Amino acid sequence: MKHYGMIAACIVLFVIAGFVGVQWMGVEWLNDPSSTMQQGAGWAALIGGGLLLADVFIPVPSSVVMMAHGAMLGVGVGFLVSWVASIGGAMLGWWIGRYCKAWVSRHIAQAEQDRVLQLFEQYGLLAIVISRMLPILSETVSIMAGLVGMGWKRVMIASALGAFPPALIYAIAGALSVNAVHGAWIAGAVFAIAGLSWWISKRLCQTRSMGSGRV
Repeated sequence: MKHYGMIAACIVLFVIAGFVGVQWMGVEWLNDPSSTMQQGAGWAALIGGGLLLADVFIPVPSSVVMMAHGAMLGVGVGFLVSWVASIGGAMLGWWIGRYCKAWVSRHIAQAEQDRVLQLFEQYGLLAIVISRMLPILSETVSIMAGLVGMGWKRVMIASALGAFPPALIYAIAGALSVNAVHGAWIAGAVFAIAGLSWWISKRLCQTRSMGSGRV
């Protein structure tokens, strides 16, 4: 599985390099796109939704965008725009991976491909759900899901589940116009939900394994 591990590491490094590059070049509208979105509700939905869709290509502060949606569009519409766009971004990442699958498969042994696909079939849904709440990992897992051949329906369902909490929490935060300190606490809450989801799923997997062993 080392080849897929190297590919995943390269994707992570690419995403990190994008964030560093944006900071170094001082691209203000990517560092804080909320000011650009304050031109009306329609522009907020269009620009913010477009940025979340393009998150797999360019470094986007998704939490800032989702909070701006809440502030400009209200909780309900802001949440819906962020949620749908986040799911769309995940599916775009999946499509990129799917598009590159044929080329990658020619350079990796079939046995390794089968092992990695088996892992994704077993744990992929959970990985996508949790990673949707975490920067960098969200793009990486979506692309890897397509690269190993995971079905689009399963990816979409998992992405919808994983994108739901941050889209809702940040929309509420934006509607309440929280300050930077409270915004940090809200981001921490999203990370905590991701960690709690991982811990619960780990316990469930352990319980299932123990139950299978007793049969």
